[in-house]
Amino acid sequence: MNSGRIRLLIVDDDQVMLVKVAEMVDKRNGIEVVATVSNGAEAIKELTLNPVDVALVDVDMPEVDGIGVLKFVVSQLPQVKVIMFTAFQIERNLQRAMAAGARGFLTKTVNSDDLVAAIVKVAAGQIVMGEWSIGVMTNQLIKDEINRAEYSDFIARVNELTPSLRDVFELVILAYSNRQIASSLHLGEDSVRQYVTQVFRHTGVRSRGELILRAKNAGF
Repeated sequence: MNSGRIRLLIVDDDQVMLVKVAEMVDKRNGIEVVATVSNGAEAIKELTLNPVDVALVDVDMPEVDGIGVLKFVVSQLPQVKVIMFTAFQIERNLQRAMAAGARGFLTKTVNSDDLVAAIVKVAAGQIVMGEWSIGVMTNQLIKDEINRAEYSDFIARVNELTPSLRDVFELVILAYSNRQIASSLHLGEDSVRQYVTQVFRHTGVRSRGELILRAKNAGF
Protein backbone atom coordinates (compact mmCIF):
# COMPACT_ATOMS: atom_id res chain seq x y z
CA MET A 1 0.00 0.00 0.00
CA ASN A 2 1.58 3.27 -1.17
CA SER A 3 0.75 6.71 0.33
CA GLY A 4 -2.67 5.62 1.52
CA ARG A 5 -3.56 4.17 -1.89
CA ILE A 6 -5.00 0.66 -1.84
CA ARG A 7 -4.63 -1.19 -5.14
CA LEU A 8 -7.49 -3.68 -5.50
CA LEU A 9 -8.05 -6.62 -7.85
CA ILE A 10 -11.60 -7.99 -8.13
CA VAL A 11 -12.09 -11.57 -9.31
CA ASP A 12 -15.57 -12.90 -10.13
CA ASP A 13 -17.04 -14.95 -12.98
CA ASP A 14 -20.26 -12.92 -12.78
CA GLN A 15 -19.72 -9.90 -15.03
CA VAL A 16 -22.62 -8.00 -13.49
CA MET A 17 -21.12 -8.52 -10.03
CA LEU A 18 -17.68 -7.40 -11.25
CA VAL A 19 -19.09 -4.08 -12.46
CA LYS A 20 -21.30 -3.63 -9.39
CA VAL A 21 -18.52 -4.23 -6.86
CA ALA A 22 -16.06 -2.03 -8.75
CA GLU A 23 -18.58 0.81 -8.70
CA MET A 24 -19.23 0.24 -4.98
CA VAL A 25 -15.62 0.63 -3.87
CA ASP A 26 -13.55 2.44 -6.51
CA LYS A 27 -12.13 5.80 -5.46
CA ARG A 28 -13.48 5.43 -1.92
CA ASN A 29 -11.18 5.70 1.10
CA GLY A 30 -8.09 5.44 -1.08
CA ILE A 31 -9.21 2.27 -2.89
CA GLU A 32 -8.27 2.05 -6.55
CA VAL A 33 -9.64 -0.84 -8.60
CA VAL A 34 -6.68 -1.56 -10.86
CA ALA A 35 -8.10 -4.65 -12.58
CA THR A 36 -11.11 -6.95 -12.76
CA VAL A 37 -10.90 -10.53 -14.07
CA SER A 38 -13.46 -13.28 -14.51
CA ASN A 39 -11.73 -16.48 -13.39
CA GLY A 40 -8.97 -17.84 -11.21
CA ALA A 41 -6.51 -18.50 -14.02
CA GLU A 42 -6.77 -14.88 -15.18
CA ALA A 43 -6.37 -13.75 -11.56
CA ILE A 44 -3.11 -15.66 -11.13
CA LYS A 45 -1.78 -14.22 -14.40
CA GLU A 46 -2.78 -10.68 -13.44
CA LEU A 47 -1.33 -10.97 -9.95
CA THR A 48 1.94 -12.36 -11.28
CA LEU A 49 2.33 -9.41 -13.65
CA ASN A 50 0.82 -6.71 -11.45
CA PRO A 51 0.69 -7.53 -7.72
CA VAL A 52 -1.87 -5.51 -5.77
CA ASP A 53 -2.44 -4.73 -2.10
CA VAL A 54 -5.76 -6.55 -1.77
CA ALA A 55 -7.56 -9.10 -3.94
CA LEU A 56 -11.31 -9.60 -3.56
CA VAL A 57 -11.84 -13.12 -4.86
CA ASP A 58 -15.04 -15.07 -5.54
CA VAL A 59 -14.96 -18.57 -4.03
CA ASP A 60 -16.76 -20.45 -6.80
CA MET A 61 -15.26 -19.99 -10.28
CA PRO A 62 -14.37 -22.10 -13.32
CA GLU A 63 -10.82 -23.21 -14.24
CA VAL A 64 -9.19 -22.23 -10.93
CA ASP A 65 -11.51 -21.56 -7.99
CA GLY A 66 -11.04 -18.92 -5.35
CA ILE A 67 -9.30 -21.25 -2.91
CA GLY A 68 -6.79 -22.10 -5.64
CA VAL A 69 -6.09 -18.42 -6.19
CA LEU A 70 -5.75 -17.92 -2.43
CA LYS A 71 -3.23 -20.75 -2.09
CA PHE A 72 -1.18 -19.35 -4.99
CA VAL A 73 -1.11 -15.89 -3.41
CA VAL A 74 -0.15 -17.16 0.04
CA SER A 75 2.74 -19.21 -1.34
CA GLN A 76 3.98 -16.90 -4.11
CA LEU A 77 2.80 -13.37 -3.28
CA PRO A 78 2.45 -13.19 0.51
CA GLN A 79 2.35 -9.39 0.42
CA VAL A 80 -1.04 -9.56 -1.30
CA LYS A 81 -3.95 -9.89 1.10
CA VAL A 82 -6.98 -11.89 -0.02
CA ILE A 83 -10.62 -11.42 0.94
CA MET A 84 -12.88 -14.29 -0.12
CA PHE A 85 -16.25 -13.21 -1.50
CA THR A 86 -19.19 -15.56 -1.95
CA ALA A 87 -22.88 -15.78 -2.71
CA PHE A 88 -23.21 -19.04 -0.82
CA GLN A 89 -23.13 -19.57 2.94
CA ILE A 90 -21.19 -22.83 2.96
CA GLU A 91 -19.33 -23.52 6.20
CA ARG A 92 -16.78 -25.79 4.51
CA ASN A 93 -15.72 -22.98 2.19
CA LEU A 94 -15.27 -20.64 5.14
CA GLN A 95 -13.15 -23.20 6.97
CA ARG A 96 -11.04 -23.95 3.88
CA ALA A 97 -10.48 -20.27 3.16
CA MET A 98 -9.42 -19.26 6.65
CA ALA A 99 -7.21 -22.35 7.00
CA ALA A 100 -5.51 -21.47 3.69
CA GLY A 101 -4.68 -17.95 4.82
CA ALA A 102 -7.54 -15.68 3.75
CA ARG A 103 -7.58 -12.30 5.49
CA GLY A 104 -11.33 -11.99 5.20
CA PHE A 105 -14.51 -13.83 4.27
CA LEU A 106 -17.59 -11.89 3.18
CA THR A 107 -20.90 -12.77 1.59
CA LYS A 108 -22.14 -10.79 -1.39
CA THR A 109 -24.98 -9.37 0.67
CA VAL A 110 -22.49 -6.98 2.32
CA ASN A 111 -23.35 -3.31 1.81
CA SER A 112 -20.97 -0.89 0.12
CA ASP A 113 -19.87 0.91 3.30
CA ASP A 114 -19.02 -2.34 5.06
CA LEU A 115 -17.20 -3.65 2.01
CA VAL A 116 -15.09 -0.52 1.74
CA ALA A 117 -14.32 -0.67 5.47
CA ALA A 118 -13.34 -4.34 5.17
CA ILE A 119 -10.92 -3.67 2.30
CA VAL A 120 -9.29 -0.83 4.23
CA LYS A 121 -8.94 -2.96 7.35
CA VAL A 122 -7.43 -5.90 5.48
CA ALA A 123 -4.99 -3.58 3.70
CA ALA A 124 -3.93 -2.39 7.16
CA GLY A 125 -3.26 -5.95 8.31
CA GLN A 126 -6.51 -6.83 10.06
CA ILE A 127 -8.74 -9.87 9.50
CA VAL A 128 -12.39 -9.23 8.66
CA MET A 129 -15.47 -11.42 8.56
CA GLY A 130 -19.14 -10.76 7.96
CA GLU A 131 -21.92 -11.51 10.44
CA TRP A 132 -22.56 -15.00 9.06
CA SER A 133 -18.85 -15.90 9.15
CA ILE A 134 -18.49 -14.65 12.71
CA GLY A 135 -21.53 -16.70 13.73
CA VAL A 136 -20.13 -19.86 12.19
CA MET A 137 -16.70 -19.40 13.78
CA THR A 138 -18.25 -18.59 17.16
CA ASN A 139 -20.45 -21.68 17.06
CA GLN A 140 -17.44 -23.79 16.12
CA LEU A 141 -15.43 -22.41 19.03
CA ILE A 142 -18.28 -23.16 21.43
CA LYS A 143 -18.62 -26.66 20.01
CA ASP A 144 -14.86 -27.20 20.36
CA GLU A 145 -14.94 -26.09 23.99
CA ILE A 146 -17.87 -28.42 24.75
CA ASN A 147 -16.07 -31.30 23.05
CA ARG A 148 -12.85 -30.59 24.94
CA ALA A 149 -14.73 -30.71 28.23
CA GLU A 150 -16.62 -33.87 27.25
CA TYR A 151 -13.48 -35.61 26.03
CA SER A 152 -11.08 -34.28 28.67
CA ASP A 153 -10.32 -37.78 29.97
CA PHE A 154 -9.61 -39.04 26.45
CA ILE A 155 -7.38 -36.03 25.74
CA ALA A 156 -5.44 -36.65 28.96
CA ARG A 157 -4.94 -40.30 28.03
CA VAL A 158 -3.66 -39.36 24.57
CA ASN A 159 -1.27 -36.84 26.06
CA GLU A 160 0.12 -39.58 28.32
CA LEU A 161 1.12 -41.77 25.36
CA THR A 162 4.83 -42.36 24.88
CA PRO A 163 6.38 -40.69 21.81
CA SER A 164 6.36 -44.00 19.91
CA LEU A 165 2.70 -44.67 20.70
CA ARG A 166 1.78 -41.06 19.93
CA ASP A 167 3.33 -41.41 16.47
CA VAL A 168 1.21 -44.49 15.86
CA PHE A 169 -1.90 -42.75 17.25
CA GLU A 170 -1.43 -39.82 14.86
CA LEU A 171 -1.35 -42.13 11.85
CA VAL A 172 -4.22 -44.35 12.99
CA ILE A 173 -6.54 -41.33 13.24
CA LEU A 174 -5.57 -40.47 9.66
CA ALA A 175 -6.93 -43.91 8.72
CA TYR A 176 -3.51 -45.38 7.87
CA SER A 177 -3.39 -49.17 7.65
CA ASN A 178 -0.86 -51.15 9.69
CA ARG A 179 1.23 -51.59 6.56
CA GLN A 180 1.22 -47.85 5.85
CA ILE A 181 2.13 -47.07 9.47
CA ALA A 182 4.96 -49.60 9.34
CA SER A 183 6.31 -48.00 6.17
CA SER A 184 5.99 -44.44 7.49
CA LEU A 185 7.62 -45.17 10.85
CA HIS A 186 10.10 -47.78 9.60
CA LEU A 187 8.68 -50.49 11.84
CA GLY A 188 7.68 -54.10 11.32
CA GLU A 189 3.97 -54.80 10.96
CA ASP A 190 4.02 -57.04 14.05
CA SER A 191 5.40 -54.13 16.08
CA VAL A 192 2.75 -51.83 14.67
CA ARG A 193 -0.02 -54.25 15.64
CA GLN A 194 1.31 -54.35 19.20
CA TYR A 195 1.55 -50.55 19.33
CA VAL A 196 -1.99 -50.13 18.01
CA THR A 197 -3.27 -52.52 20.65
CA GLN A 198 -1.46 -50.51 23.33
CA VAL A 199 -2.95 -47.27 22.00
CA PHE A 200 -6.44 -48.79 22.13
CA ARG A 201 -5.90 -50.04 25.66
CA HIS A 202 -4.47 -46.77 26.97
CA THR A 203 -7.12 -44.56 25.38
CA GLY A 204 -9.99 -46.87 26.29
CA VAL A 205 -11.30 -47.60 22.80
CA ARG A 206 -12.13 -50.91 21.12
CA SER A 207 -11.56 -50.17 17.43
CA ARG A 208 -9.93 -47.89 14.89
CA GLY A 209 -13.29 -46.37 14.01
CA GLU A 210 -13.98 -45.47 17.62
CA LEU A 211 -10.50 -44.01 18.01
CA ILE A 212 -10.87 -41.89 14.88
CA LEU A 213 -14.29 -40.61 15.94
CA ARG A 214 -13.22 -39.79 19.49
CA ALA A 215 -10.04 -38.11 18.27
CA LYS A 216 -11.99 -35.96 15.81
CA ASN A 217 -14.51 -34.91 18.43
CA ALA A 218 -11.71 -34.14 20.89
CA GLY A 219 -10.02 -31.84 18.40
CA PHE A 220 -7.06 -33.95 17.30
